[in-house]
Amino acid sequence: MPTTPKSKSTLKKTPREQVADILLRATPEAARFLVAALADDSLTQSARSDCAKEILNRVYGRAAVLEGAGEGGVTIELDEGVRAYAD
Repeated sequence: MPTTPKSKSTLKKTPREQVADILLRATPEAARFLVAALADDSLTQSARSDCAKEILNRVYGRAAVLEGAGEGGVTIELDEGVRAYAD
């Protein structure tokens, strides 16, 4: 069975670089999956919340500790559906 010739750029890449390339190519599909899961009403609120957090973390980075947060706390308002789920 004939093999497909590899390009010079593939031959020069380390296994780690090759894996990074594969994962990079899968990124758009992974993003579409997270967005679809976020909108899927059949998933639990917790699963959808995890998708939302992951999307926000990927776009904006993880939230930094707020200066003075320990002094007076931080108020977070929950959406009505999330509030009902949390109670």
